Amino acid sequence: MSTDPRTPYLPLVATFGDPEMAEAWSEAALIEAWCRVEGALAAAQAELGDIPVVDAVEIRRRIGEARIDAARLREGMRTVGYPILPLLGQLRDAAHPGVAASLHWGATTQDIMDCAVALQVAAGIDRLVALTTGLGDPIARLAGVHRATPMAGRTHDQIAVPTTFGAKLGVFLAELARHLDRLRAARTRAAVVSLYGAGGTASALGPGSAAVRSGVDRKS
Repeated sequence: MSTDPRTPYLPLVATFGDPEMAEAWSEAALIEAWCRVEGALAAAQAELGDIPVVDAVEIRRRIGEARIDAARLREGMRTVGYPILPLLGQLRDAAHPGVAASLHWGATTQDIMDCAVALQVAAGIDRLVALTTGLGDPIARLAGVHRATPMAGRTHDQIAVPTTFGAKLGVFLAELARHLDRLRAARTRAAVVSLYGAGGTASALGPGSAAVRSGVDRKS
């Protein structure tokens, strides 16, 4: 049980939850995702000539070395109402003015938050795919081993015609295969870049805003 009364305690998650999934949705992972999007944005804009390459290199270096103070970030969020401004404040600490100006160029808070959530959703789905595959692979092997192992079929909670254990396992395997299809389709739909600037017009990103979004997709 958590010893910090401010930390939510979810007994079922604490007992049965998947540690890797919990990590994907942790505060640390969310902060890292925000930073990752900011770094990808700078790299994409430098590639297109929107900001100096040296600024983008320095931004990504600072992000890679950053040790974001989560408590300070939360306190800043209480003041301004959202987390990205205090995050940028920490990333800009002692930075060259040019680097500070190039960071977050043309973006708005919701852009960074939405893209970060998309990264988390992608990581969560990837974990579900791994878990589903990890369950399906041994079932597939067992289905092959027991393809001719007889057992009683059932219908309406009663004994029915004979079947095989392998056939029964094949039903479970088909269900898992459909789940994998749905998970991969969901990832494609959810893991998208949302980057249109304040007001959603993309005007601050310039005429190459679509190319910026494509670059962020590739680099994040």
